[in-house]
Amino acid sequence: MIEYALRYVEIKPPRDIGNDEIYSGLASLQGIVDKYMPESIAKGAMKKGMSTATKINKAIDVLMWYRLMAGAKLIVFERELEKAIIANSKLPLEKQKSQHELAKMAGQFVNDAFGGQNWRRLAENVDNAFGRKWAAAMASENGMKWANLVMFAPDWTVSNLRVLAKVFPGIEKDPIARKMYQRYALRAAIYYATIGAGIQMMLTGKPIWENDDPTKLDLGDGRTMTFSKQVMEPFHWVKNPIHEATVKQSSLLKGIEEQVLNKEYIGGRAGPITTEDDPVFTAAGKRLKIAGQHFAPIFVQDIGRNGPEGVYGFFGHPIYGHIRYGFKKANGELE
Repeated sequence: MIEYALRYVEIKPPRDIGNDEIYSGLASLQGIVDKYMPESIAKGAMKKGMSTATKINKAIDVLMWYRLMAGAKLIVFERELEKAIIANSKLPLEKQKSQHELAKMAGQFVNDAFGGQNWRRLAENVDNAFGRKWAAAMASENGMKWANLVMFAPDWTVSNLRVLAKVFPGIEKDPIARKMYQRYALRAAIYYATIGAGIQMMLTGKPIWENDDPTKLDLGDGRTMTFSKQVMEPFHWVKNPIHEATVKQSSLLKGIEEQVLNKEYIGGRAGPITTEDDPVFTAAGKRLKIAGQHFAPIFVQDIGRNGPEGVYGFFGHPIYGHIRYGFKKANGELE
């Protein structure tokens, strides 16, 4: 079992983690500060801030990818392989697969469900020429670097889309492998239809199918929650691909667009960074603050925009919007 897991499960973090524009951007910025900025209290504070941001990001990566995610991948791989072996034993002898083939299927399912692809293996398994070339390009160091410059977490996005697509017989032809994805989708649907719908009913008395966007829970106070960012992301791509492509841009691209368009946040409702009445130094400070947010972990960025509720984003349940004025007033939060 361990031999198969080490061969087919990508235990290492996805290649767009720790190798992305956050780290390269911080390193480049630190180099500029060291080279061009005279020694001063401000320079020391900037260097300390960048060093702290790097350490926090790396600590979160170690906890998330080398501890929690690696262990979860191995547990799920073992479970899915056992189920595949049982299902395989019930097939006619001439249709049965080797344990090696079953382990390969289970490993690919785990890589799709958790993120972290072996791009060379994907390239070998793709049926069409375009797909093979694209996967082979992603397998190269330069390919992944360019993908990270354009898109936030491309490996994660591709994995999520594969999980949804392989539920269907026309895409995943092997019935044993397809069952893995279908079980995943069924569990997600049950959780959303019971726990998610229950939360909304308690807060609003309204069923989820009456929402303007059924993929988000209405919290009843002007805000919405994505019950599971991982599960709902493929549906967001289908529902509004332009908006999803906008919010999935890399931090570098979004940072540039925010400064050029004078907008606090690209991809959502947000006010201007500065106004015409702002003094020069005030405007510069506001712009630096918005630019600096992109070097922080994602959930820290959420906390910066949404306050303590941004912590929900760390657990895959981000909250969007602002509490309505009328709701605050009714609850005595406003005089």
